[in-house]
Amino acid sequence: MSGESEPRSATIASESINVYAEVCTAAGSALGECPIEYTARAPSAAGSMLTLLVTALLPVILIGSFIYFMMRQAQRGKVR
Repeated sequence: MSGESEPRSATIASESINVYAEVCTAAGSALGECPIEYTARAPSAAGSMLTLLVTALLPVILIGSFIYFMMRQAQRGKVR
């Protein structure tokens, strides 16, 4: 390594995890003398909203399309 720090990001599943202490321990430094700097921020809600919409609307659209297709086929059968 050249000694330069590269910014990295990680998603932590729980707020109860002390990330700073675990990173310092993994780096082999004591908690007070750890040379690692980090900042925390809340995850974006945009991705979770998009996922929720897709998982909620996609089955409704597929089932609705299937019913519409079946009704059209039934109407064609009556005409002939």
